[in-house]
Amino acid sequence: MPLLRIADLEQPNIEPLVAAAQEMSDLYEKWEGRDEHDRPAGIHASEISGCPRKAVYTMLGTQKMDKPDTMWLRKFRHGHWVHEGLQRELHSMAKHQEGKLTFKSEVPINPYNSEIAKQFGIYSSADGILTKRATGENGMPVDIVRVGLEIKTCSPAEFEKLTGPKDAHVEQVMTYMACLDVPCFWLLYYNKGNENTTPSRGKFFVRFQHSTWDNLAGRFSRWLDMVEQQVLPDPEVGIGCEWCPYRWTCNPVGVRNRSPRVPPASTVTSHQRYAKKG
Repeated sequence: MPLLRIADLEQPNIEPLVAAAQEMSDLYEKWEGRDEHDRPAGIHASEISGCPRKAVYTMLGTQKMDKPDTMWLRKFRHGHWVHEGLQRELHSMAKHQEGKLTFKSEVPINPYNSEIAKQFGIYSSADGILTKRATGENGMPVDIVRVGLEIKTCSPAEFEKLTGPKDAHVEQVMTYMACLDVPCFWLLYYNKGNENTTPSRGKFFVRFQHSTWDNLAGRFSRWLDMVEQQVLPDPEVGIGCEWCPYRWTCNPVGVRNRSPRVPPASTVTSHQRYAKKG
């Protein structure tokens, strides 16, 4: 006795199958999802601000011991859905500009396509790059402007407080710019309450700043030294600990004021050694 069509509702003793259908929300509430994004050991632009210990754990390839609870996982997945939707819109927009604009999403950054990424062992991907084109003297299209894109989702309350991009996000896109040799980036903040977005002008249009990049390069070099010496930096304890995949290894409450040795399970890969010496 199936419950597959409207007529099936008229069958006798159908309520157990109706009850089974009503269990769908229970399954969803318990569903944690599956992480299909296996990130290599190295520096990741999304981790370069905030807790330095998390960044060094990732560089070391430390095993992730725990997942965030379902509430945080859903928040992260919602952000991914917004990214994918906006990227589809931008692909469609570029397609209808008669060859005057191109858009590439999820632009990879790794030691195999960037000398700077090779130097520091950086693995990341930029949300997108928009390229304006003009017709050259020979009638062929010529690229004239490249603008990187970084998408950030935020609540209505967070969006209302924005007067410019957050420092951590500026550092993130500065790393993208250095690795991809892109001169400027649009930090697009998306209001999850009303779909408003920040413009590609004013404070949300970020130009490459050599001084900021020099500070980041110094930070990355210090982390590589720690990897080489098998020493961890002090943690930055805060709400981020709630979804940090290293929280049980780190035990931030117990090690807050000391710099312990790296746990035995952590290892330095040959790439990190090469990056340190290179």
